[in-house]
Amino acid sequence: MADVESVVRGYVGLVRAGRVDDAVQLVDHSSARHVLASLWRAVAEAVTDPDDPLHCLRGGWEHDLSWLGEFDIAERVRWSETGSHLCADVTYRGVLTELELSFWVKPAASGWIVAGPATLW
Repeated sequence: MADVESVVRGYVGLVRAGRVDDAVQLVDHSSARHVLASLWRAVAEAVTDPDDPLHCLRGGWEHDLSWLGEFDIAERVRWSETGSHLCADVTYRGVLTELELSFWVKPAASGWIVAGPATLW
């Protein structure tokens, strides 16, 4: 399970650095745009100060990924009872958001792969 958590944290680290294409290579996932859109929504809802520079990005969040640098996942992740799913709460500037990322472990010829994330509200 530690190996899976390492892959998930590696994925998050690459996304935080704006290296989304590299992050996608770590997991079996089809829509990085969906994940980014969900992260943006969670972040925009978490920042309540209307004067925060983050809100200036509005329509440009897809092109200026600098806001990703302040998103993270909580230190503690949760595993399903079967050990097939890992869920991580999303934080922004250290504040818990309403979004959760869910990754699952799938069997593969090489042993296993991490798939996802699904975005859960």
